[in-house]
Amino acid sequence: MLSFIQFIRLGSYYTYIAWLSLVLKEEYGLSIVATSGSMSLLNIAGIISNPLGGIIADKVGEKKVLLYGVFFLMVSTLLFSRGYDSPVLLPLVFLIGWFINFTRSPSFSIVPKLFGVRNAGSISGVNNTFDSLGALILPFLLGYVRDISNSYTIGWYSVATLSLLAVSLLYFIENPENV
Repeated sequence: MLSFIQFIRLGSYYTYIAWLSLVLKEEYGLSIVATSGSMSLLNIAGIISNPLGGIIADKVGEKKVLLYGVFFLMVSTLLFSRGYDSPVLLPLVFLIGWFINFTRSPSFSIVPKLFGVRNAGSISGVNNTFDSLGALILPFLLGYVRDISNSYTIGWYSVATLSLLAVSLLYFIENPENV
């Protein structure tokens, strides 16, 4: 289950890296400079939220941070797919970058708590494999869906649906000591 969450987390990140500039240019009419600035905004959000996700996870538990982070990634993706104009668009890009990266630290620090320190390396290796698969498959999937539907919306709905599935799976993860 953690592996699927990793698949979604990094897959979503690479999907936005691969497609956000094109979507902002083609669907929203932003200039190349504005799309580049939006990509920077996505990454600035991640730079801030990554350590904060870890700090908050240390206080309230990794599972809660993962649940809320992936849930709000889904909500942000759905809102982004609605086609809002610029005043709402840039904050949405920031939120997407925030929630993708907010869950990064807890997704790794939960492993030794669930599986023990002796197994943390091998479990982390499996999780990282699923990270990489998500980074490979989800951007390709969005491109394929875009080509056959002539729209990005169905692809964003797919990413949001997978995020909802990840949130659902998180409920089945054990909750040992403050996880």
